[in-house]
Amino acid sequence: MKRFYYLSLFWVAFLGWISIATVSAQSGWSDFKFHTLLTYGQLNTPLEPGTAAFRKVFPNLENDINETSRKVIEVLYSSPSDPIPAAETMYYTVYPGGPLSGNASSNGVTNLTLNSEYVRKFYEEHNNDLNALREELVGVLSHELCHTFQAQPKGCGEYGSSPVFTSFIEGMADATRYLCGDHNWSKPAAGGHYLNGYSTTGFFLIYLQNTYDPLFIKKFNQTANELETWSYNAAIKRVLGDQYDVDQLWKEYQKTMQTEQPELPVVSETILSQAPGDCKAQLEKMNVANITDLVVKGDIDATDFIPLRKMPNLRRLNLKEAKIHACSVQNPFGIGYDNYNREDYIPECAFENNKSLNSVILPDNLKGISMMAFKRVAYLEGEFVLPATLQEIQSVAFEDDNLLQTIVSKATTPPALNTNFMAYEPFYGLYVPGMKLKVPKGSLDAYRSASVWKDFGTIEEFDPETTASQQLKALPATEVSFQGGQIRVKAPLTFHAVRVYDLKGQLIAQQASAAVNELSVPVQGESGSVCLVQVTYSQGNNGSYKVVCP
Repeated sequence: MKRFYYLSLFWVAFLGWISIATVSAQSGWSDFKFHTLLTYGQLNTPLEPGTAAFRKVFPNLENDINETSRKVIEVLYSSPSDPIPAAETMYYTVYPGGPLSGNASSNGVTNLTLNSEYVRKFYEEHNNDLNALREELVGVLSHELCHTFQAQPKGCGEYGSSPVFTSFIEGMADATRYLCGDHNWSKPAAGGHYLNGYSTTGFFLIYLQNTYDPLFIKKFNQTANELETWSYNAAIKRVLGDQYDVDQLWKEYQKTMQTEQPELPVVSETILSQAPGDCKAQLEKMNVANITDLVVKGDIDATDFIPLRKMPNLRRLNLKEAKIHACSVQNPFGIGYDNYNREDYIPECAFENNKSLNSVILPDNLKGISMMAFKRVAYLEGEFVLPATLQEIQSVAFEDDNLLQTIVSKATTPPALNTNFMAYEPFYGLYVPGMKLKVPKGSLDAYRSASVWKDFGTIEEFDPETTASQQLKALPATEVSFQGGQIRVKAPLTFHAVRVYDLKGQLIAQQASAAVNELSVPVQGESGSVCLVQVTYSQGNNGSYKVVCP
């Protein structure tokens, strides 16, 4: 059977071939040996940087593949007498293209590939640290070699088309990578689904091993050989017992990682940027550490995202009236990527690995979201609204944003989902079948037939005109009253912040929360005094109301 798998991340040179003896039963791992032969192809052109770095890291690739293969097999199997797939011949090709890494295995022959551009970028981002590069590439190698030696689940579909099959394959590979000793490439994260695969599934399996059975991974791997119709629930019951259920175990695992963001007083600022770079200049003069809510209007470019992406407590960012210009500064974020010169695009890596943002309102005239723009934004939650002008979302733009539940696309034509970064799509790492997609009335068929968009579990239409009309009518219907020393706000629309001012414009009280329909704010006011109450709705609208203290 042929296997062809890609790793979840991200010379042309033929490195050679490695012949590995078929695994045979031995008395123990100490007698388990590989017999290898390695030759290098001749290169007619100078080594490009990624390949040169690869050769520095692996001066003896033969030994490293043997060592890593042994570790992988010991993670997956209890004894050399277990049914370990043969790996008689290996080819390893490193070239500047394709996915980060890949494994195509068939009939004892393994073809490994590695993208040398990824090697180059990683090396540069880590200040040419060969130790960091070696740790990363050995981790990648352990993931790929897992695909060579792991068991294959039966009766549950095929790789790519079946989330069950695919998540088992990739989840086991990432679990193996971790258990082989690479603990720095990723960390467990809340959210997602065990069918996401890769690290989301991998860390779940490691949790089950640490919590219930120190041999869980080995036994779980063997269920692929033992069960004629493989499923997570059947496999877990076989390993742990009939009293266990995969969905309950997943909920239990999620509870171990849920960390609430600390409650913060709402501090709002509005910036009117006169020209690209002006927003950055204004923010550098502010105490940005206290700002939770920020509205940016006017002209900006990628340099203005430098302080935005570093604001430690920014929860809500409103770019609705911002105009993003092409940026002439090369690599403004200093992280090794270089495509920042597209007008009306959220820049590459704009908020990658952000630990504070809950919501972002995108510019009304936005055309594209660049790769990794919102990758692993830990607390980006609920609904994410895409503007009607959006034409393209690039690779891994929303990778591992596991708290997102709904995507609202206002574009009548489904935005193109680019795979320009190592061949991965924008929602990579998310369990899209468990998410909701809202699309404009009349565009349902277009989204249902579009690649990836069609995979959302629920796709429903909304009427943009009716929705806008309802929103406008709903604001006056908000109830604001003073009861028992508190200002009570109740609205038909969800909102996330209430601020109370006196008639001089001084802020006297405020309260922030996740999206709610009702909230009370303690206020000390004299009888008969008038307060101005500003309500910030989840859609970005503000409503202002007067209330008299009784």
